[in-house]
Amino acid sequence: MQKRITLSRITLALLSFLLVLLAGCAGSKPAKVGDSQALLWKITHPEATEPSYLYGTIHLIPQSSFFVGDSLSAVLERIDKLVLEIDMSDPAIQTQLMMIMPMAGGETLQTLLGERYDFTRKVFLDSFGLDLEILNAIKPMLVMAAAMPKLFDEPAEGYEMFLLKQASQREIPVSGLETVQEQGAALDVIPLPEQANYLYEFASDLSGQRQQFRDLVGEYLKGNLQALYVLMASSGEMDAYGEVLLDGRNRNWVPRIREQVLSGGALIAVGAGHFGGDQGLLKLLPEAGFTLTPIQ
Repeated sequence: MQKRITLSRITLALLSFLLVLLAGCAGSKPAKVGDSQALLWKITHPEATEPSYLYGTIHLIPQSSFFVGDSLSAVLERIDKLVLEIDMSDPAIQTQLMMIMPMAGGETLQTLLGERYDFTRKVFLDSFGLDLEILNAIKPMLVMAAAMPKLFDEPAEGYEMFLLKQASQREIPVSGLETVQEQGAALDVIPLPEQANYLYEFASDLSGQRQQFRDLVGEYLKGNLQALYVLMASSGEMDAYGEVLLDGRNRNWVPRIREQVLSGGALIAVGAGHFGGDQGLLKLLPEAGFTLTPIQ
């Protein structure tokens, strides 16, 4: 019998928000990803005995916009395993997450933000019900992440949570392409003072943040991979970190995806922002000998 998924919804949410940061904060230079509007792809390889599937998720979406297409439902009926960016079914993940959240060296939000602290604290308290005094030792980007679901005017859903529930019901194993520690290390490449700047800028332009999320959701619902990728890659303030946050992770995933595909029957679900660009999965996987076929 497969291990039961016991991770709390709160921890799943925190993990989903971490995925949002890593997928949405940086990108390589925009490049054509093809004309297909598909979020779901069949993956085959000469050495694989049966096909696997690649699905592009959006880590946060308004509840009223959440959908599961017939093609994805059919795939869920015939897969043997689920592969996410990280294995959210691991009971130890809650402890691992808590270990990557605090800042080192005695840094606090108050010392990093300086005179901007009072304004930022008021915005987070009034708009999101989050008190920065309580979160004072948490990395600024993760504090920002905790506010993201409340940018919507309604509850937010996540595809990772849905897929985990489906895996649990079908008693199929869940694994990850990387660990919480690897994701935390990728985020740590952004110096804390810069993270604090992004936190302040986030608080200073909530309307702009809401519009960016609406635009992302709109393009995702249309399955417009090129527009979705360009939107995610155009967050210019973090272009300097695109290699570590996105491109390098994509390259690291290719041999791990190969291992899953060769054993067959996998649904590999990652943020759709990982599909596009010169270092995107839709380019890297065919270069590594895989055949990708869009499923409408």
